[in-house]
Amino acid sequence: MRPLNPLKFFENAYIPEPNSGCWLWIRALDISGYGSIPVGHTSRKNGNERANRFSWKLHKGEIPKGMLVLHRCDVPSCVNPDHLFLGTSKDNYDDMVAKGRKAKFDYTKVTKLSWDNVESIRRYKQEGRSGRELASQYGVSPALISMIGSRQRRQMGER
Repeated sequence: MRPLNPLKFFENAYIPEPNSGCWLWIRALDISGYGSIPVGHTSRKNGNERANRFSWKLHKGEIPKGMLVLHRCDVPSCVNPDHLFLGTSKDNYDDMVAKGRKAKFDYTKVTKLSWDNVESIRRYKQEGRSGRELASQYGVSPALISMIGSRQRRQMGER
């Protein structure tokens, strides 16, 4: 069996949508609706890469470490490089909030955590302390510690 050529695969795996300008991925989609392209050995276990990331690299160059490939069009299956931009997790969150796709979340309003607790948890997570240990220390769930540590959610008016 001949090895797959990711470039050729990419070129035949999307269709242009004339009204929006999106290039819609017509091959495999992951559970979140993002295109998936087989690229061989990558840091991902299954050897696949998100098609929007592949498109960025193909058309615009490398993706700096820690950066995400975000969508201006908010269509996860879109691989049009003109609809993509680089940003951090915080940029992604702020973009979702600005577009009304995510409500702001304030840990201090729904838990017994203070602003200082949240900042300490983030600092401790960066130092490598376990989520279970911190959850026990602060009297909250390990899941909440994980969300705080990964900035999956942030508090309003983040300091």
